[in-house]
Amino acid sequence: MRVRGSHHKYGKGSARIIVPIHGNQSLKIGIQHALMRNAGLTEEDL
Repeated sequence: MRVRGSHHKYGKGSARIIVPIHGNQSLKIGIQHALMRNAGLTEEDL
């Protein structure tokens, strides 16, 4: 994991996901779905 400002970068191998973290605010549903799609996750995986 690497952090620059309010963005956390997670990666494994060549796959990378950048998650915006803004204080205690929750991720908006559209951003959450996009991150899950990019990671290859479904709601059942949670």
